[in-house]
Amino acid sequence: MTCEEAVRKLYEYLDHELDTTTAQQLDKHLEICKSCCDHFEFERKVKTLIKDSCFDEKAPQLLKDKIRDTLGFI
Repeated sequence: MTCEEAVRKLYEYLDHELDTTTAQQLDKHLEICKSCCDHFEFERKVKTLIKDSCFDEKAPQLLKDKIRDTLGFI
């Protein structure tokens, strides 16, 4: 796998959307390519930071109720 291919597939890899064979090829590439590995680690950390920052908060009950009313749920 080339660096260009690895970078193109990086987000699918991070989201666990690659088939097993392609994921294994990317794993092997990341083991030998420091540049791609650094890029992967950076993107992984950004994704984790966003997840931790955005998904900790729960929607207020009033908002949930308004959404249910708008969608017609009881």
